[in-house]
Amino acid sequence: MRRYTMQQSVDHDGTAAQTPLAIAVLAGGLSSRMGYNKSFALLNGDYMITHTLRALDAVRGADAAIPLFIVANDAKAYQQFGRPIVGDVLPGRSSLNGLYSALWHSPGRYTLCVACDMPFLKPALLSHLIEAAQDVQAVVPRIDGQLEALCAVYEKSCMQPFYAALQAGVLKIQNVLASLRLRTPDAEELRPFDPDLTSFVNVNTPDEIARFNTKPHST
Repeated sequence: MRRYTMQQSVDHDGTAAQTPLAIAVLAGGLSSRMGYNKSFALLNGDYMITHTLRALDAVRGADAAIPLFIVANDAKAYQQFGRPIVGDVLPGRSSLNGLYSALWHSPGRYTLCVACDMPFLKPALLSHLIEAAQDVQAVVPRIDGQLEALCAVYEKSCMQPFYAALQAGVLKIQNVLASLRLRTPDAEELRPFDPDLTSFVNVNTPDEIARFNTKPHST
């Protein structure tokens, strides 16, 4: 297991990060296309979020000192997973608010943030993103021209532009990323760790659940 040793930094509020790295699962979305909380959609016998947590635990390996927490507003529903649960810091549900809340609560200088609806994450790919987080504010994969903002690594310093955007009513993450110092690994760089790039598959609808239940993937 790699031990991540990024240099400690201070966030924009002047509070020193306690650890080099933390991991957050964003589970506060509306799940409007699923019709119910997609974290609890059954995929090949397990809740969808269980697949996500399993991949993240593999990234941590034997290093239990790396904090792993869930960002969700229904804490009671997620207690069964035995992980710390934190809520949104600001009112209103959006992916950007979820990212801001993850960084606000995170004890890490850098935080790997992933959505709960990404059940095919490859630990090797996630580890590569973490290791690429040097001298940048964020490592955000760019696949087919699209930035994968919910499978990315963010520095504490991103809190300030995220907060400013939310206060200005800007909710689209893509509009904020342009202001950051980014590293954007592309498909060519990431295929050695995930040849089919299934890490970036989102499962959002009952039809997709049915399709992937008959087409198992492995982490």
